[in-house]
Amino acid sequence: MFIENNIYYFSTLFFLGALINAGNTLGYDFIKTTNKKHIYINEGPSLHIIASIVAAFLSSTFSVPADFIMTRYQAGPQMGYHYTSVLNCTVTLFRTEGLFSFFRGWIPLFMRVAPLYVSCFPPWCHSSCWSHFALQF
Repeated sequence: MFIENNIYYFSTLFFLGALINAGNTLGYDFIKTTNKKHIYINEGPSLHIIASIVAAFLSSTFSVPADFIMTRYQAGPQMGYHYTSVLNCTVTLFRTEGLFSFFRGWIPLFMRVAPLYVSCFPPWCHSSCWSHFALQF
């Protein structure tokens, strides 16, 4: 029983991590690729800051529903809810609390993640650009 619960718990964490990573990668890369095609903003700090904020927005938007469902499913017995499965939890939440209930906690997460992305992504991009440039010579 202990091993099965841990495997389930870690598989949901892997899924949540994949959603976070998909959001920040898609957001940052989308802005950079779109800008490269159409040149809305010159390459520089402003482009990286905008791309980081979009990455934080998508990362938060992708991950909050999965995190909310996981938290509600795990805390259900203490709250008086007895869900038979994660799917049952999701359907029950949708029917009783509506679609927007899945996005509870979005603003605090975005406010926490956006400064982190703005401070980490631009230096990371510049270091990877310089390392790629250095490897060509």
